[in-house]
Parts: sequence; structure tokens; C-alpha cells
Amino acid sequence: MTASRSNRAAIAAGLAAVCLLIGGPAGWTPVQAQTPSEAESGRSSPVGEPLRLGPPDPDGSADGTPDDGQPPGPASGADSGGAPRADAADTSDAADGIEVDQLGEMSLETLGVLDADSGALGADMWAGTPRRRVEALLPRLPGELNAPVLRDLARRLLLSPAVAPERQHAEGGSQDLLALRVDRLAAIGATDGLLRLIDALPRSTSSPGVLRHRVQALLLRHEQAAACKAVRAAVRETDSAFWQRALALCQFSDGAVAQADLTVRLLREQADADHAGFLALYDAATSGQERLPDSLPKSLGPLHLGLIMAGDLPLPENRLDQLSAGALAAVATADTGPLPVRTRAAERAAALDALPVALLGELYGAFTFANDDLINAAIQTAERARNKLPPVRRRALLYQALGQEPAAAVRAELLSQLLSDRRPGAFIATSRLLADELAALKAQPDFAWFAATAGRALYAAGRPNAAGRWLRMAQQEAIINPKAAAAVTALWPYAMLAGAEEVPANGGLAAWRRAQDDTAQIQAAGRESLLRALLGALGRAPERSWVEIALDTPAA
Repeated sequence: MTASRSNRAAIAAGLAAVCLLIGGPAGWTPVQAQTPSEAESGRSSPVGEPLRLGPPDPDGSADGTPDDGQPPGPASGADSGGAPRADAADTSDAADGIEVDQLGEMSLETLGVLDADSGALGADMWAGTPRRRVEALLPRLPGELNAPVLRDLARRLLLSPAVAPERQHAEGGSQDLLALRVDRLAAIGATDGLLRLIDALPRSTSSPGVLRHRVQALLLRHEQAAACKAVRAAVRETDSAFWQRALALCQFSDGAVAQADLTVRLLREQADADHAGFLALYDAATSGQERLPDSLPKSLGPLHLGLIMAGDLPLPENRLDQLSAGALAAVATADTGPLPVRTRAAERAAALDALPVALLGELYGAFTFANDDLINAAIQTAERARNKLPPVRRRALLYQALGQEPAAAVRAELLSQLLSDRRPGAFIATSRLLADELAALKAQPDFAWFAATAGRALYAAGRPNAAGRWLRMAQQEAIINPKAAAAVTALWPYAMLAGAEEVPANGGLAAWRRAQDDTAQIQAAGRESLLRALLGALGRAPERSWVEIALDTPAA
């Protein structure tokens, strides 16, 4: 699929936006997110060694399946999402007057696993972009992409097959783009996509950096046997610190504690500061401690998580904020660990599209409650409920009560309370989980009090048509019902950003600003500025000018 010139410009702008958005509004400090491999050492490290490329194994395995048991990668060609195939021309019988030459060897940098139907950005997305610019921007792609749409754009960029910019010796281009893409896929926690891309490589491809990322991704997916098979093969070829730590984890997980102790003893003799966090965690796992050691790095990588799970160590909830999307999904899908922590991790992962929301529903359903608590869940005041139960357990109670409540009015109350938590991840995750329930609830005047919450959640879940029904009902009731009028004002920005054809006339940016909390006007001014910029970019600039916004902003 060939992208137009405007599409290529949009793609380049999207990449730049993803890279620069980590800076945020004025006053924010950009932070370069660590990859899992960097997290293991507690410090940043360059991308792994360039790929050593060779032709595919002509023999392969007996059944055409790679040794690791994974299905073979996609066939070459644009339709399959693979790299374009370069077949040598037959020069023996060339016709007179026709120049015949051989095509250049296929570069693995062009490889991808998406096609047009799965979101590929186009085979010529790098056309006109200097290689040095791509090499400079890709490593800056932030790992901490809390907006699902940005994370999806980054994932599509990194997994799309595309003709790579040519190396120009004058430009000094020396980095391998495939290795950079694998590194960034690990950073954003796109574990499944990363494994698909690596498994599509020829079996003869050898790169310690790519192999390291594959092992870490397998650990995050709890595929311990496949990961440890690769680790044991790698330690026969190299004695680098990562593989020694990975070997100790595999030995400990398999119950070979004496062998793990010996490997750890060798690590201690190296007196490498990079081992400190791993060794402290190993000591905690083998001595039955009930808390994590204080010497752990801020961000926990796959090897750390593997030791925590293998040693049945408690992972505090406050540590979840420092995990990547892939690590959050790993905690949520683990067989061990406290249920509230796993559920909170699932909320965060589902909000980032790193975990199916159905799995979050399963975790909510795993909590146990007395039948009286389920019956009375909707009539408890929010303040009393917060004092009685922790937030995650409270949401699980409401979710289970919703599943057995037939009355529409009570269901609306339960949904309202479920969607009342605005902490990171909670609202987005529960909105997606409850989207079908919200869409099935009839938008009627009796529920005008719920219109703003229902509409906001449905817009957040990507269901604009269902959200529009609540907005239209609120608009019809706005003259006689103040809560309906407030819902119109609250939902107007979502309708505008979603591209709704009919936007209520009694909404607007000025009305939205007046409805904001008087005690947080500086924050409201920042949100209004961002909202106006977004609407302007969509060609829907509102009536409020930048000057009016500035004049209404209080001095800091």
C-alpha cells in the first residue's frame, strides 16, 4: 500500500509528535523512559550490537517450524506484512537492447508484521526522510506513553514493513533500524508485537541485543520454559552479566537452588554495581523475607519481576506506577501475588491497551463478598464505601453487584459509582470494561443525572454513537433540568473532538470554562488551552480566542 505525499507528511509529523509529547506543557521535565534491559542494570545503556545478518537456513527444521516452537514468520510481500522480496534477475538470455542487472539484497530493516488491514503505515513512510533523522528520532520514542492512541501509533510505526532510508556514508549513519525498533517495542511494552517481529527474522540472524529482548518478552508472557531454553543456549556463547543473571533466575525458578547459589556467587565475585539490585532481590527470595529490599532500582525489569514471582515476594501497589505496560500485564496475568495488586496492575495495563479488558473483569470476579454486601452495594454512600473498602476491592464489589442487578435505576447507580474513580488507569479501564453495559442502558430523562458520566465513559471507550444518545437526551432536557444542562456543557468537548456532525448550540468553550472548579483555575486554563489547540488542529476552532483565554487566566 503506497502512502500519498500528505500521508507521509502526517506520518512524519505523528512520529515527531510522539517523540516530543513526552515534554508536555511548559514546566514539565522530559524523561527518557528506560527499556526493560536498562531497568535491569539501573542505568541507561546504548542499543544492543548491530544485527549480524546472513541468509536464511536453507534446511530449516524438518517441519518448517523454528526451533523455539513459534510459528514461522509471515511470508514476504506487502500483503503479508513482510518485507518486499528481491529476486535476482536471469541475465543469461537478456534481450538485445535491454539492460539486465541483479536487484540488491533484501535488508531486514524493511521487515514488518503488519499489513494494510492491521494498521501498517505504508511501505514508503520513510520516503524523503534522511536516515540520520530516523536514527536520531527512533531512540527518543518515549516508553511512557500514557495515551492509548499515541501508544498505538508508536506500535504501528515500529511494526510496519517499510523501505528503510539508504545509508549515506557522508551522513555517518551506522545504527541498525531493526535493532532500534525492537528496543523501542520493548520500551513501550508491546510484548506480543515484539515477539512477532523477532520470530519473523530468519533463523540465521544473530544479535545479542535482539535475543535479550526476546528472552525478556517471553518472561513477561510467563513462557518460562522457552525463555530459559534460550538463556541456557546463550550462556554457552557469552558470559555477559545479563545472561548470568538470567541463568540464576532460571535455575532458581526450576528449583535448582544449589546451582542458582553457585551462579549468584560468581556474580558477587565480579563486584559489579549493576548486580546489586538483582543480588539483593535474590537474597530476599531465598531467605523468605516479607518485603522487597530497599536497594532495588526505581524501575523493575523482567528479571526482577521473575525473581519476585518465583520467590513469592509481595509487590507493593506503589511500585506499579514505575512499571512498563508490558510489566503491568505480566503482574496482572501472574498466577501468584495478592489479588488487589494484580487487579490494580490489570487496570493500568488495560487502560494502555496492553491487556484485554475481559481479563480485568475476570479479576474483579475473583474477589469474594458476602451476599448482603452485594445486595446493598448501590445504597452505600461513596464516602462510607471508601472508608469501608480499599478502592480496588470496592470496584470489584460494584462490578459483581452489577452482574446480578436487573433494575435499570440501580444499575445506573452502580455504574456511576464504578466510574467515579479518576485515578490513572481506573476510569479508562472501567469505561472500556463497562462499554456494553453503558450502551445497553437507555438514555432516558430519569437518568439525566447520569448523562455526563455515561457520555464521558462511552467517548473514552471509543463508542461515540452511544455517547451521542446521552448527549442528545441531555440537550432535550437542558431547559428544565440543571443536571442535564451541566451534562451538555461537560460533553461538548468530547463531541467536538469525536467529530460529531451535530454539536449542541448551548455548549461551547466559554461555557465549559465557566463550569470548571473555581479553586483550580490555573489548571483549567491549561486544559482550555490544550482543548482549543486540539480543536484548531481539527479545523473546529471554537469562538474563544487565545487572547480571551489569556485574560481569563489568573496570575500564578
